[in-house]
Parts: sequence; C-alpha cells; structure tokens
Amino acid sequence: MKKNLTTSLKLKILIDMKKFILFILLAISLGANAQKVKLSRMEQDGRWQIMTSEKKISLNGAEYSIILKAYVRNGVPDYCLLVSSFYTIPENAEVLFKLGNGETLYFPICNLKVGDISSSYVIGSVIVPNSRKHYISVYDITEHEIQEMEEFGILKMRVTGGSSYREKEWKKDKIGKFLGKSRQVIEEEMKKYVTKDIWDGF
Repeated sequence: MKKNLTTSLKLKILIDMKKFILFILLAISLGANAQKVKLSRMEQDGRWQIMTSEKKISLNGAEYSIILKAYVRNGVPDYCLLVSSFYTIPENAEVLFKLGNGETLYFPICNLKVGDISSSYVIGSVIVPNSRKHYISVYDITEHEIQEMEEFGILKMRVTGGSSYREKEWKKDKIGKFLGKSRQVIEEEMKKYVTKDIWDGF
C-alpha cells in the first residue's frame, strides 16, 4: 500500500514538472514572437515613422525578414511591407501571398535599399573581416489587405530573387496574424501622441 502511494506521488510530481516546463516554454515562445515597436521617430518632411519588430521565415532555405511600417501624417497611416534578406532581391522584385480563402495578393516593389553589413570571424588566431550585401525591399500595402491577411491567413508566399523565385507553403497561417498584430501595435503607438495645429486655440 505504501509502495503504491509512493509511486502515485512520484507520478504526480512528474506530471506537475512536465506541466511547469511546458508553461515556461510557452511563455518563452510567446515572448519571442510578441510584436513591439522597433522604431518611432519624426521624419524631416513632418511624417511620423513607426516600424514594428520583424518575423523571420525561410523560403527554399533562404532566410527572409518581414516587417510592417507606417508613415503617419495628420493621424492617417500609410502602410508599407518590408521584406529583407542577405539573398539577392532584384530591383523589379514582386511578392505573392496566397490567402486561406484562395485569394492571391500581388505586391510589386516600390523601393529597394542595398547596404553592406560588416562582420568578422576567427580562423585560429586570425580575425578575418567579412562583408555581405543586405537587401531591403519595400512594398505598398493597404489597411484592407492587412485585414484580409489577418482574417484568412497566409498559406503561401513567393518572392522573386534574381533570375528565379523562392517560395514556401504552410498548412496553417504563418504571416497573416503577425501582420494583423503589427498593425494593432502601430495603432497603439499612434495613440500616444496627439498632433495639434499651431493655430489651434490661439
């Protein structure tokens, strides 16, 4: 009888430990994927730029980052989608998203920035400098398109890269909810500041 009680107690402790470990892993996962404001500043032309944190995805083994950005003027946001990578993104790049309802959204590039990212690695006692080109492509996106992505989810993405394209298909939404949450984060950031005309109440 005493042996059975001991075995039962050990089993309960083991189950409780597994639940605790799962809770910690879930908390870490949620924290890692939580969107936040990465950049919030006033531009010289009077627009307010707000950019969220990124989401990394792999398309045919090539890593890309996706970011939502907004330029706000008079309280109205103009959204744009950023797709960046160390893999080549051409000046005529195009992006396709297949939604969960079967609809395809098409985005032609409107701007491309290419910069050199410097780093180094060590071979024995020698430090070897290394420089890689980093591509940031920009695409105009409407609030309605973001809402569609959030509602129906994105099940497939394709982006042109050099002379071919890279793509990835998912059984469950991979990017739509992320972009929807990013839009909410930007809207919350917009509420922190109230812009007033210099003549108001003068």
